[in-house]
Amino acid sequence: MQTIINWTKSPVVLTDDDEKRITLRPGKSLSFNGDLTEHPWVKNGYLEIGGTGMKDTGGVGGQHDDEDDIDAVRLRYQNIFGEKPHANTSKATLLKKIDEWQHQAD
Repeated sequence: MQTIINWTKSPVVLTDDDEKRITLRPGKSLSFNGDLTEHPWVKNGYLEIGGTGMKDTGGVGGQHDDEDDIDAVRLRYQNIFGEKPHANTSKATLLKKIDEWQHQAD
């Protein structure tokens, strides 16, 4: 089993290995029985397989190579809000907005 996170504003319906349909709400995660590593939405950052994106530190952020990390945060922001963040927006600000969106989805 792997954990899948939906980083879009829309629910996503997935079919697991047992052909069971599962709806994944925006900003939420769930355990999934199947392999989505080659799925286009995973490759484009709309869905994340737990532990393959940014490491979870307090809900959203992470610590990898700073250059790759800020690019991943910008991509996540764009997937959620449908627009690119301003080029000068800091990583901390982006993470705060993403975290607020994720908690608002509750």
